[in-house]
Amino acid sequence: MRAKLISVLISASLSACALAPGMYMGDTSGDSSIEVPMLESGEPVTAKVTITPITADLIVQQVTAARRQAQAAKRPVPPQDPGPYRLGPTDVLSITVWDHPELTIPAGEFRSADLAGNVIGNDGAMFYPYVGVIKVEGMTIDQLRDLLTRRLAHYIENPQLDLKVVAYRSKKVYVVGEVKQPGIQAITDREHSQKVGSSGKW
Repeated sequence: MRAKLISVLISASLSACALAPGMYMGDTSGDSSIEVPMLESGEPVTAKVTITPITADLIVQQVTAARRQAQAAKRPVPPQDPGPYRLGPTDVLSITVWDHPELTIPAGEFRSADLAGNVIGNDGAMFYPYVGVIKVEGMTIDQLRDLLTRRLAHYIENPQLDLKVVAYRSKKVYVVGEVKQPGIQAITDREHSQKVGSSGKW
């Protein structure tokens, strides 16, 4: 009789555990049945949230995504091609019209090319014989050469132009940090012969 009583009590206890609140482990995926506090656009609100079961596959996916993100952050960003140089105010141009020395300002022994060149004004315009005042700010060298060639073709048969920038004054580069030569650096049409080493110094 005593053994039967113990068996009945154990069965009742197990049944009670199965029916106790909070012990039922059913399917919890999907939206929550109640609204919970959360932030939306920085403001506290209450809303139902999506419940995602924590499984082994979910942990593997999160670890893999975190590793890929860390590797992408360490990967150096390739430099972007800035495109052709755009002319700006105070840039100095050297314009040569072959077989027409009257249209070319000569650079002598005591006059460098940047002193004998055509200076673009602060308003972005410049004057050239037979062409007049033209707005050149924002143009590339090829665009300005084509424009001058078309305008001079009204006065000169088959004009041949050589045009280049001899002084880049409209744009400046500021170098800061742990480098050999910090400050304003001149822009030229030649690629820098030295590269930045692993220490960051030039």
